[in-house]
Amino acid sequence: MIDSNLTPEQLELEARTKGFIEAAVKDGGGSFAFHAVAPAELLGLIEASRNGDHQAALFVHMADVLNRLIDEAKGAPTVCGLCPTELLDTAFWLGIAVPLRLNPTACLVLGLCPHCVGDERHVSQQVLKAFQRFVPGLRPLTVHTAGHA
Repeated sequence: MIDSNLTPEQLELEARTKGFIEAAVKDGGGSFAFHAVAPAELLGLIEASRNGDHQAALFVHMADVLNRLIDEAKGAPTVCGLCPTELLDTAFWLGIAVPLRLNPTACLVLGLCPHCVGDERHVSQQVLKAFQRFVPGLRPLTVHTAGHA
């Protein structure tokens, strides 16, 4: 995954990302619940999190994490989890992997462009496919959309 043409800042971000992936895999023993969140669902998730929905709060936090990663990329675009399309704003789907355990300490997030999502009926499979590109061997025990819209 590490590209020799990256700047020192980009290499640092790549190393931190690898560390986050390793922590999340260790946290859940490689077993995850995968969630797909549509761009249109974010406002509903923010409202639900304000009303005490812990899962919605987690999804909102993960959206914020991904947006911060996009901002920190420093010249290396943050791209779709399945193709080289650059993620520029909130017009992309979120893929969130939550380790299957009580009180997980680490989660994973990636973005998917609308083109790769394609038919929304298949978004869950696309999220799983994207995560498995980065972390081979992940075991999905549940894969579904957020459903808070």
